[in-house]
Order: sequence, then C-alpha cells, then structure tokens
Amino acid sequence: MINASIKFTAAQEKVSKLRDVLTMVLGPTQAMSGCISCRLYQEESDPNSWLLLEEWDSEEAMERHVKSSSYRNILEAMELASEVPEVKFTTGSKTEGFELIESIRGESK
Repeated sequence: MINASIKFTAAQEKVSKLRDVLTMVLGPTQAMSGCISCRLYQEESDPNSWLLLEEWDSEEAMERHVKSSSYRNILEAMELASEVPEVKFTTGSKTEGFELIESIRGESK
C-alpha cells in the first residue's frame, strides 16, 4: 500500500480557491482503479492549511494517478500555496517527497 500526503498552506486571499481546487480532486481520484481512499482535511489550528491524504493499493496505481491529466489540479493547488507544500509518499519504511512526482511525470523543477 502507498500513502500519499500533501499539506498545503495558502495566503488568506487564496484559501477559497485552494479549497475549491482540492475539492474537485476528490471524486475523480476516488473513482480511479487502485484508490483505497482520498480525503481532504482543513487544519483546526490553521484554517489556511489543508491536508490531502490518499491511499493506493499499489505503486502502479499511484503512478497512474500522478501521470493522469486530473493530477494537474493538485499541481495547480501547489501553485496556490504560500509555502512550499509538504509532500510525502510512504511505502513501508520508504518515504519520498516532491522528487517522486517529478520523476513520475518526467518533469524537473
């Protein structure tokens, strides 16, 4: 199983747009083959921060998701963030960050 988490923090004037973009991701992601769950949480202590949690049944399923055109919405949400998003992909004892997204999508930042 693969756990993916991304913490987003936005400036006050972009929080609504960030929420809208992240909410659009939920349904299509949950419908993807291999998605166990996809949830979005707003932090109680900081209403400008959101946490997107995904669980995938395999590395292949997670990679299909990251390569998908709908993943652009998550990348757009990252652009709305006022701080560098905290990205974590965890498989067993192995944890990777944004570099995994770059590797899968064939991009470099």
